[in-house]
Amino acid sequence: MKREEFDEPQLIAALQQGQAFRQLVETFQKKVYNPALSVLHNAEDAEDLTQEVFMQVYESIGSFRSESRLSTWLYRVATTKALERLRYKKAKRRFGFLLNWRVWHPRRRYAAGATPA
Repeated sequence: MKREEFDEPQLIAALQQGQAFRQLVETFQKKVYNPALSVLHNAEDAEDLTQEVFMQVYESIGSFRSESRLSTWLYRVATTKALERLRYKKAKRRFGFLLNWRVWHPRRRYAAGATPA
């Protein structure tokens, strides 16, 4: 079976009509996955993020203004989401000790405002 070929304007029009999701993924999967992997350094996280990017783009294709190429927009969305995830992971690691402190700290057993007997 011959794969249907779309040029970018045709693909955008088809996406705006709720079609061609598979074509979007097949055409741009590497262009989304590779920057995600280069930022996250984890294949599983990059795969998850790639799925999220395609879903987000598919759901918001109506807001695409065609001021740039679709591939540029996808790359930008992927890079932004990857950097956000990386910042979240770093913050979680950085402040994780606070959560651990509450677990072992002896004063944690008292409710707010309560004093020990």
